[in-house]
Amino acid sequence: MPYPAPDLWEELLDLPCEVSVALPVFGYAVADLLALGANAVVSSDTREGTSLPIWVNDVMVARGEFEVSGSRRAIRITELC
Repeated sequence: MPYPAPDLWEELLDLPCEVSVALPVFGYAVADLLALGANAVVSSDTREGTSLPIWVNDVMVARGEFEVSGSRRAIRITELC
């Protein structure tokens, strides 16, 4: 599939999008999830190096590895779909 012309890329760069990563969380009941508020912190047993799907606007576009760097958490993109 050919890529869009460079001038079209300039127009696309400012389009808003929603990026999400599904991080598995176990041991919660529906009542626990409903009780969560804004800025709630949920623990996960996800280990460093775990492969996770990365979604943009509800379309899986990549896979990434969960990383821990000090007190920060990140997803390193490892594969584009």
